[in-house]
Amino acid sequence: MRACPRSPRGRTIGLFVIAFIVVMVLGVIASSGLAPVPANPVHSPLTAAGDPPEAPTNLTATTLSAFEIGLSWTNPSGTLTDNHVYVYSASTCSGSPTDFDLGGVYTSYAATGLTPTTNYSFEVTASTSGVEGPPSNCVTSTTPPPGAPTGLTAASLSSHRIGLSWTNPWQTLTANTVYEYSLGCSTLLNTYIIAVAAAYTATSLTPATSYCFTVSASMSGGAGPPSASASATTRPSAPTGLTATAISVSQIDLNWTNPSGTLTANTVYEYSSACSTLVNTYVVGVVTAYATTGLKPSTTYCFKVSASTSGGAGAQSASVSSTTFNGPPPAPTGLTATTASDSEIDLAWTPSTGGGILAQGIYMFTGATCSVGGAEIVVSGSATTYAWTGLAAGTTYSFEVFDANATGNSPVSDCASATTLGSGDPAQSLPCATLVMPGTDFLRATAPIPSVFAAKAV
Repeated sequence: MRACPRSPRGRTIGLFVIAFIVVMVLGVIASSGLAPVPANPVHSPLTAAGDPPEAPTNLTATTLSAFEIGLSWTNPSGTLTDNHVYVYSASTCSGSPTDFDLGGVYTSYAATGLTPTTNYSFEVTASTSGVEGPPSNCVTSTTPPPGAPTGLTAASLSSHRIGLSWTNPWQTLTANTVYEYSLGCSTLLNTYIIAVAAAYTATSLTPATSYCFTVSASMSGGAGPPSASASATTRPSAPTGLTATAISVSQIDLNWTNPSGTLTANTVYEYSSACSTLVNTYVVGVVTAYATTGLKPSTTYCFKVSASTSGGAGAQSASVSSTTFNGPPPAPTGLTATTASDSEIDLAWTPSTGGGILAQGIYMFTGATCSVGGAEIVVSGSATTYAWTGLAAGTTYSFEVFDANATGNSPVSDCASATTLGSGDPAQSLPCATLVMPGTDFLRATAPIPSVFAAKAV
């Protein structure tokens, strides 16, 4: 039986069925995730337009300051249009970063406006025509704290206070911290966190004690390093138990007890009777007794005493008063005799310091010593010079001076000698003594004194 040939319609239906089967098979392959084998496995397929670039490499981070970290990286090959920097406020690249679109292609970037003493992490991406690629390696860096204050000084203000001053770093600070140490900055004693300042007074300190200090500055991220140290010693407490005892017409002895601590000196303050007017100040070594001399007879004096350390003088002690004895003044000093002519010798001296001087007396002797024969003359008030005239030419004369107050005469001064000019004339007489204040026992009227003098009265 001869087969009948197919009609054109039957062939069309068959081709349709075959095409349908092929499409179904391809759909199954696509849904299974299988990719067809490339025609040439030796070559990679070309990147289609809009594919992202690869990640940048070799990202590094370098701390530049307390507020800035510098980044650098290597971009991938290809045509790039942009870079992005992602900043994390953490030690890892996790969480929600801050995205900085650099608006162009770069290989370095400085992250600024950071917080001191804070960990930061970074990633970088590259983009092509708005299509961003994967991130680079993650890097981490920590901003340093603010700088240390400079120029710290320490000065003792009293027995319990030391004043500090310094210069802060330029950053925007939140506080300063003062560290108080024992001498040598070996043992921390106290820490004081204060508002931002350039000075501070440490209080409640121990008298006559050395302290060491440092200062730091803080920002929101924490405290910076401490400054160089500065030291000072508090002043001592006041001496105690001060007593004053008069022992003569011109001397009052003082005694006291010094405070504890390493002292460098004592200071005696001599006041008028009511301790209202400072008369003298005597800086002496570290002692517990002192004799004030050269005082006026029958006069009341007031005294105070202080002690000093390397930090300065401490507070003055309680005051004490005493009155000098009523008696004659001490002897004048510095007597000189100078030849003025063949009949005159000029005298000069320093009156005694006892005060209350009413007159001076002068003894004159023939010869080079003040021991054989003499004449006396008195000058009133507090004179310091006298010209003795009417002397014999070419003759040596010696002199002594004494002071007198209402209670009597002082001891005589040292002896001073001089020789008149020319040849001697033993027949010449001396002038009369001058009466200045009649009625006093130390002023004596005499007749003209011959050249042979009577012995000096003692």
